[in-house]
Amino acid sequence: MINEWKPDFDELTTHSGQPLSPEMRFVVPPPPEIGEIKTAFTNVGVKKPMTTGKRIFYSVLVMLLCVIALSLIMYFGMQPKMDELPILILVNVGISAIPAMLVYFFVNVNFEVSYVGGDGAARFQMKDPEEQPHKSDVVVFADAADIKTAETRHFTNGVYTGTSYSYSWHDADGRSLMTLGGNYHGQDGVPKKLDSPYFFALVCEAIYNENAIQRMADEFERNGFVSFNIAKNKKVKVGDGYLEFDFGGKVDRVSSEDIKSLSIDSGTFKINTNDASFFGSKGKFRFQYGQMGNAQLFLYALEQLAGFQFD
Repeated sequence: MINEWKPDFDELTTHSGQPLSPEMRFVVPPPPEIGEIKTAFTNVGVKKPMTTGKRIFYSVLVMLLCVIALSLIMYFGMQPKMDELPILILVNVGISAIPAMLVYFFVNVNFEVSYVGGDGAARFQMKDPEEQPHKSDVVVFADAADIKTAETRHFTNGVYTGTSYSYSWHDADGRSLMTLGGNYHGQDGVPKKLDSPYFFALVCEAIYNENAIQRMADEFERNGFVSFNIAKNKKVKVGDGYLEFDFGGKVDRVSSEDIKSLSIDSGTFKINTNDASFFGSKGKFRFQYGQMGNAQLFLYALEQLAGFQFD
């Protein structure tokens, strides 16, 4: 087993800002390339591995429930004769053995260790905390050219049912460096469970943005603009006193004096020029927040570097 990493329990917090528990075992140390550790989390030592006895118990329970359910369906649906019942029960047992085997082999506790450092982030996932991780994600923020984020709140009949999220980092060639995604349940954009992986994604984004802001400011001072990718063949430049849109090779430059309104509505950037009318698309530029690389940095560049104001 890899030597455990011993954090300073009094100084560090989890990704959700909670104190580290002395029960936590960081069985995989942080890689040195991610820099000084800012936050850390693990469920090793907090959660217990599922024993063989428990897996057998859950498998048998699932099998019994499936046998009962299938027998009732066949009995009332087919109304078999008494001499046919033993054969049907055997068939039900055979069918029910399939989900029971899936439960035994695949239902288990998933363990993870994750870190966010000043220069990057790392996450390690494993089935057994005494073995090597079966999945590792490590990203150095200096290698990332952008991050794309998306969150969607879901409702059924007007009732909130959860939020899905996706955070993905890419290099300058568009290759994926790390992708974090999942679901959580919680109002006002905060998961109820403080051990939700969403907090890891959130801290990663915050530290990445801290690193990228200075690089972006230097680029703006050096070139007079910074460029942001929206989607394939689409990008926008934030310049000193102008915005330039390149949508599939069609380039439109709009000066700050020509911009009538600039806003975000339901996850959509909306920019209208003085030529925009109620009908038609002339003078209107629209793109989704979730499609844009470095969307938060785009907001920063607009307001802090170029001096634009949102409505």
